[in-house]
Amino acid sequence: MAVDPDLQAKVLAVSGASPDLVDDPPIGAATAQAFVAVGVESPAAQLAPVAIISIGETGLVQSWNQAAARVFGWAQDEVIGRRPPLVFTEPGTDPLAELTERPGGATIQAVACSVLHRDRRPVHLLLSATRIRPEAGGASGIVAFASDVTAARESEIATTAANHRWRHLLMNISDTITIMDGSGKLKETTGELTDILGYPSDQWKGSNGFDFIHPDERARAGELWTLLLAEPGAEFSEVLRTRHADGHYELIEYTAANMFDDPVIDGMVMTTRNVTREKRAEGLLADEAKVLELIARDAPLPETLAAVSELVEFHGEGGTAVLLLDPETHALTAGSTGSVSPTFLKIWRRVPWPPETHGFDLTRLAVVEDFAADPRTQAFAEHAARLGIVGGYSVPIRSNRTEDILGLVSTHYAEAHTPTDDERKVSEVAANLAAIAIERDQWRRSLTHQARHDPVTGLPNRAAIRDHLDAALARQDDTDGAVAVMFIDLDRFKVVNDSLGHAAGDLLLVRFAGRLSNLVRPDDFVGHFGADGFIVILEGVGDREDVRFVTHRLEVALGEPFALEENEVYVSASVGVAICSDVDGVTDSGDELIQHADAAMFRAKELGRGRMEIFDRAMRRRASERLRIDRDLRTAIDRGEFEVHYQPEIDLASGAVVGVEALLRWNHPALGLLLPEDFLDVAEDTGVIVSIGTWVLEQALAQGHAWASAAPDEPVLTLAVNLSGRQLNSPGLAAQISGVLTRFDWPADRLVVELDEGVLTDDHEATLEVLTQLREVGVKIAIDDFGTGFSSLSYLHRFPVDIVKIDQSFVVNIEADGTGSPVVTAIVHMAHALDIVAAAEGVEEAQQLAGLRELGCDRAQGFLFSGALPAGSLHDLLLERATW
Repeated sequence: MAVDPDLQAKVLAVSGASPDLVDDPPIGAATAQAFVAVGVESPAAQLAPVAIISIGETGLVQSWNQAAARVFGWAQDEVIGRRPPLVFTEPGTDPLAELTERPGGATIQAVACSVLHRDRRPVHLLLSATRIRPEAGGASGIVAFASDVTAARESEIATTAANHRWRHLLMNISDTITIMDGSGKLKETTGELTDILGYPSDQWKGSNGFDFIHPDERARAGELWTLLLAEPGAEFSEVLRTRHADGHYELIEYTAANMFDDPVIDGMVMTTRNVTREKRAEGLLADEAKVLELIARDAPLPETLAAVSELVEFHGEGGTAVLLLDPETHALTAGSTGSVSPTFLKIWRRVPWPPETHGFDLTRLAVVEDFAADPRTQAFAEHAARLGIVGGYSVPIRSNRTEDILGLVSTHYAEAHTPTDDERKVSEVAANLAAIAIERDQWRRSLTHQARHDPVTGLPNRAAIRDHLDAALARQDDTDGAVAVMFIDLDRFKVVNDSLGHAAGDLLLVRFAGRLSNLVRPDDFVGHFGADGFIVILEGVGDREDVRFVTHRLEVALGEPFALEENEVYVSASVGVAICSDVDGVTDSGDELIQHADAAMFRAKELGRGRMEIFDRAMRRRASERLRIDRDLRTAIDRGEFEVHYQPEIDLASGAVVGVEALLRWNHPALGLLLPEDFLDVAEDTGVIVSIGTWVLEQALAQGHAWASAAPDEPVLTLAVNLSGRQLNSPGLAAQISGVLTRFDWPADRLVVELDEGVLTDDHEATLEVLTQLREVGVKIAIDDFGTGFSSLSYLHRFPVDIVKIDQSFVVNIEADGTGSPVVTAIVHMAHALDIVAAAEGVEEAQQLAGLRELGCDRAQGFLFSGALPAGSLHDLLLERATW
């Protein structure tokens, strides 16, 4: 087969071989031998981008160029004179070994194979080789050429393998090698640039390379060229925008070496590689990361969507807007306009719904190359053209969770244009980023709504109420009238919960919230303060009649029953009102107004429920005292202001003292000695009662232990301490009491815990569980003020009660013969029937004592025997061993 003279000349020029050695075979033996003898040592062969090696007849490596060192991992001095370190990955396939069996002149061309790199990774090659015919006096062996195609795609490898021939070995490698003269004109190139820049070789050759560089980067290219020319052997690598044949610019990586001092080459050797896709991919990843960073730090949605628009515009050709779809109105509004005219974007608001019935399908890519030529867009094509827009395309923004359409990434062009695959890919990336940003914004707004609204009624919660009230107070100076707060509490709401269940209770709250929202004025604010309490904030209140008007409407609304599934219930409401500009002329803060309205509401409940009370001077005074008590209570224990007094309890059969009740007293530094009724309700409301109750228990047991130690021969007294509802609900109460009993070595059956009867009505099951735990510890359980509560007698059948203490209000009417108080008679008889001890409170007169004994009452306490005494005074009383 004849050899292309031009190609042969190029080979000889590159190799430095003599024309006298040229042969007829595709890679002639003389030419190959010349490579071995002369060419492989030349700078061109050493710098060739393909691996060139020669192997002698003895099987030892004779030459190994720099590309071979890079491809296989072994340096020249490690392989010259040794057997080639080539391990082919396919068992039984060694093209070079097969070639040694053939006669001189035999060749292999474009064989696809793989060898192991020095680091044991596979390297995929296209291998061509010639077995050199021995010439007179010449050497024989193999010359091989290997091109590394590891990074190429499989299809590219197959195509290259099919077309790879010695004639194109240097012409079709992935990088183009070009030799340029000192002015930058092309002298020679290894192949056409059609695949890279669209130019055939005949157009490329003879041109000045600088003419193809982007004008903005031509100066930089000139600087680098000047530096290269000044220093033989100098190299540089730079990515420059280079004009494609169709006019757009590609990113080309230029690697150049000054080889003017090499007489064979005498030029600038330049390799070029198109890196547009990888650089754009890197840039897209970087820009994508910037948008994700905005999303991660909760940047405002408009800022994030503006970054999305900028991303598409930077990597594409047109102006891009992000349009948001309102799920209720189906209107498309601009989340980000990008460089698109906001005037043009208004046309999206007029897109009819559903759009697919009018030719628009928002669920998929929609391309309109020319608005004027498309029936769907002809109506606004002229308007768009005036704004510099001729066509465009849109990509849907889909929810990552539901696949619902959230909006569009819409790109517009100044000329008719079909988006490229790269542009579509960028828009799809942008649509995904926009979906993440939109859904995160929706999630954040949902969390904000949840954080500021009650989950049952959907009304603003306490935080939102306070914010609105503060804003209303701030506006008060600029508006006529005052700000008023109405605190509305449903009366006996607990009865509905207990009788019909919590679901019915929640439904009642929802229905009441709806009525309340409908009856107030349009500008009034309605919120759910918690439980069954609601807040209405009124602005521009001229006088109290404005408030009474709303209250009257509320009374009318409550006149109708509430339908709760299969039941109908009627409810009333107690209303407390606080007006910012009261007659005192005192301006309150938002929290104070709510507190005052709350206090007025409780006053309304005290006066019979179903009514309205307005906070006034008297309430302010009581609230001030309550606030002072609350503040001082929190430090009273640490300051040692509390003390425990003890009131004796008498066994009516023997008349002797058999126990004492521990009663708390507070030596207030300003108000003097305070009784429990002066401060315990505040302690209960604030929760301080839990720590106070623990302190009283410890003090009482410590004192009881001291009395028992002082009189070891006397019977151990029974100690009674009071437990509040808060204490009863505190976690681990039984374990705590058990621990205190152990610490003070006090027998559990000599401790009585007294509970107010009202505590038993709060949560039957929870209360029963705690009382059962206390019974297991061994303590006695007493019901204080018995007979004053609701359905009192029924509790004795359910709860583990040991003692009932009959309230003083029933004891006061007893005559000496036991008559005068049927209630006391009934309680004593019932207690005995249930094997429960009956104890009377508030015994002050002798006939009451006689009457109780006549009825068979077991125990009594009161001023007839002794009031509550300090520990020392009671000890003296015990020493007297008095009886009654």
